[in-house]
Amino acid sequence: MKRFLAPLALALVLASCSSSPKDPRACPRLGVIADAAELVRYRAGGGRDVTDQVFSARLGDVVGSCRLDKTSANVDMRVSIVADRGPAMTRPDEAEVEYFVAVTGPGDEILAKETFRTRLDFANRNRTGSAEELSQRIPLPAGSDPGAYSILVGFQLTPEELSDNRRRRR
Repeated sequence: MKRFLAPLALALVLASCSSSPKDPRACPRLGVIADAAELVRYRAGGGRDVTDQVFSARLGDVVGSCRLDKTSANVDMRVSIVADRGPAMTRPDEAEVEYFVAVTGPGDEILAKETFRTRLDFANRNRTGSAEELSQRIPLPAGSDPGAYSILVGFQLTPEELSDNRRRRR
């Protein structure tokens, strides 16, 4: 996974994060990994055109605020997910998506990664969404710059889904 995240850290879509007005240090950057920002699920055994899509989802805004102290950066963040029903969606009218939150350090090394699942309810709707509230505490070595750290969000994709995303982005 490190090979996947480290190069993609350069493709961040940055969001806002502010420190206390009394603390001039920058907060960790928040962002969505561009290659992992979308998820398209197809029906099992079907083709890969639009008529075979069960749903598509995309990560929207990742926004947050942080509090810095002498030993850590404490980030409260909100991750938005928007999803559209596909023509191949049948009962039940819901889908589950898995996404990750990873913390990278000053050298873009992955310090921590956690996956989360959320259910998307399409009942009588073609579009739905979710707003996930998360908190992240990043321990900081003495003298380190919190702004050199990043919190990256992306869908947990299969190799095929990742390849499809990269192909669509070209």
